[in-house]
Amino acid sequence: MKSSVNIQYTSTPSSEDIDFLTQKINQETPEFGEAHPLHFL
Repeated sequence: MKSSVNIQYTSTPSSEDIDFLTQKINQETPEFGEAHPLHFL
């Protein structure tokens, strides 16, 4: 069963959104090293 994903684009994400995404990336993909908020800018 396919789940639908709603992706929204913003050119100015909030710092809370960037922190949340950075934490999730680090939790889900530790084998690739650590993500840093700077990579989203």
